[in-house]
Amino acid sequence: MLRAPLTLTQARSFASWIAVSGSLNLVSEWLPGLPPDRLDILKRALPNTGLAARPLDLFTHMPAQVWHLTDRQRHVLGLFNWSATEPATVRVNLADLGFTAADAQFVGLDYWSGRLLTPRHGIVTAELPPSGCSILAVAPVLDRPQLLGTSRHITQSFVDVGADDWRDATLAGTCQLVGGDPTELRIATASTRGTWKAVQAGVSPADRDAGVRLEMKFEPDLLRVILSAPTSRQVRWSTRFEAPGAPR
Repeated sequence: MLRAPLTLTQARSFASWIAVSGSLNLVSEWLPGLPPDRLDILKRALPNTGLAARPLDLFTHMPAQVWHLTDRQRHVLGLFNWSATEPATVRVNLADLGFTAADAQFVGLDYWSGRLLTPRHGIVTAELPPSGCSILAVAPVLDRPQLLGTSRHITQSFVDVGADDWRDATLAGTCQLVGGDPTELRIATASTRGTWKAVQAGVSPADRDAGVRLEMKFEPDLLRVILSAPTSRQVRWSTRFEAPGAPR
């Protein structure tokens, strides 16, 4: 359920829990009657990932506030405040996700805001409003740029992107686009060596011929690459970077 009397915050949290936990997505809505912002929430919760998240605080909170979704390569945290009247502070030790002590630096990306965060001392802290949530893609900081997630799905990277490839200062991969629905690739440019600068991005010749369009937006430590296509297709994308401290 996404319609009123649920607030937009409550609708996002409801859909986010369904998407992250891997629960059955049964929609009891008259879709033509949904406002655009509510219909967009539904789009971001489909399809099901086929994976099940693990509640990390099942015996501390009921229902659990912290859910961990992983395929052993990518990690997403779902943080939820189930109180409709009181804000909540939710903290997660990233060691509970299986990261080792050697992974001293981390980067996170919040799905709904699209903002980066920097966990300190291996601890994620989220201030959640009543009925609020935060869906975070979390990864150790690498010595190069890395794709943290996309805007297409609440889980950020489990339904539309495959493994990316890094060689010759170029990050490349594939993304399954939905026709007429732009998808934003969210790439962390900060690394253990410093911040990399994106100098060029593109898609394959076949994708260009099919009408795929690309736009780059630059933010501190974050590159947004917006891909759009007139029809649904798998797109091959690449972004070339300049290393920190490279001569100009």
